[in-house]
Amino acid sequence: MKCTLPLAIALLGVQATSVLSAAAPITSASCGDLGVMSIPKDPNTDPTTYRQCAEHPLRRRPNPRSSSVDAESAVRIASMKASLTLANDANGSENQKCYYAAPYGCDSNYCWKACGKEGKGEWCWVAQKDGNGPWTGCRSWEDCKPSETKGHGCGKGCVGACGCGC
Repeated sequence: MKCTLPLAIALLGVQATSVLSAAAPITSASCGDLGVMSIPKDPNTDPTTYRQCAEHPLRRRPNPRSSSVDAESAVRIASMKASLTLANDANGSENQKCYYAAPYGCDSNYCWKACGKEGKGEWCWVAQKDGNGPWTGCRSWEDCKPSETKGHGCGKGCVGACGCGC
């Protein structure tokens, strides 16, 4: 069989792909204290759809008081600011403990949304692939609308502040 230039290029591409896929696995050193995301051992699971590190990179709960939210929610927030319950997170930063004024928003370029039981004030960071994939990024609250984040859910696989809770 005679090897043509296009065939040789295609074979090189296949060889490069197999070399790249044999790269070193994600370790706790590469995620630091964020921890490695646990991926289910299921032959039907595509590990590339999971984020590498379990915890949210901001290492804190979203802060709806400083988030980008819709105008109606912003009015509610302004009227509630004096009565909002605050708590210190693990890093000593002041963060909102429970929050009732907006259903979703954008904080530090990441989406968050209300979760858990209705009226409990619980909220979480949003991740793709129903909460297992990469964190959902945003520039403003509009990027975090349920219509824009369909298939995204509250972050899963975390030990710290990414799942529902307040």
